[in-house]
Amino acid sequence: TPRPITVTANDAARIYGDANPSLTFTVGGQGLVNGDQLSGALATAAGATTGVGNVAITQGTLTAGANYALTFNPGILSITPR
Repeated sequence: TPRPITVTANDAARIYGDANPSLTFTVGGQGLVNGDQLSGALATAAGATTGVGNVAITQGTLTAGANYALTFNPGILSITPR
C-alpha cells in the first residue's frame, strides 16, 4: 500500500513589488524512504503586481509518485507594503 506522508508548505513573506521568495515545504508523516524525492514545485497565484495581503501557497505540481499517499497542507504568502 502507499506510504502516507504529509507535505506542509512553509509560510513566506515579501514586500509589494518584489519577486516571490522560494517556496519551501517540510515532509512529515512516515516520511520518504529508499532515497525517494518529491518532484515538481509548489505554486502561488501571487506575482510582483499582486497587492498587499495574503495569498495561498498551493501544492502546484509537487508529487511523490504512486508509492506515496500525499496529504498537503497549504501555506500563506504574506505581501507587505513597500
